[in-house]
Amino acid sequence: ELGDPLPTLLVVALAEDDAEGAVTVLEPAWALIRDRGVGNLSIFPVAHVLAEAYVGVGRIGAATEVARVLRSCPAGGRLWSVAMAGRCEALVASATGDDAAARAALESALAAHAELPEPFELARTLLVQGRIERRAKRRAVSREALSRALDVFDHLGARAWAERTAAELARIPGRRRAPGELTETERRVAELVAEGASVAISSRSR
Repeated sequence: ELGDPLPTLLVVALAEDDAEGAVTVLEPAWALIRDRGVGNLSIFPVAHVLAEAYVGVGRIGAATEVARVLRSCPAGGRLWSVAMAGRCEALVASATGDDAAARAALESALAAHAELPEPFELARTLLVQGRIERRAKRRAVSREALSRALDVFDHLGARAWAERTAAELARIPGRRRAPGELTETERRVAELVAEGASVAISSRSR
């Protein structure tokens, strides 16, 4: 049976870098959704997480197919599906080295997000954008996207996602200011990265 806790479990699995675990949990749910012919995929928001998990385990063809279904969904939940499809398509394009296609997909996703009251999903799309642009060495664009994502995650109290975003921001090369010169965002990044490192060290010592 499908229920509300499923999407949360899947997002948590991805947040913990367990894409393989997310695929294991999610594939049967996706098969059930397809068998039942659910048109409005936002009712059971599973597809986008599955597509992202597929990319994480290297199953690019499977991710592409899920993104295709999202993109072609009917009117019900259309904005949500377009936003999620764009993010998934961007991940697929980036995984295959097509940065131009990734940017086009992200533009589509962000245009849909502008009319969609889903701040958590917007922040996740901005996180994807920041990563893709960082790898493409478009540092200013990456920094802007990640800073926006961090602000949203902080506002929502999504601590694990804020730490993950701060870690991405810290990987962008650039001049390191002295402690007294840090902006509020830079100070927050430094705090989150330090806290995340402390948690990791504590876990390893157990």
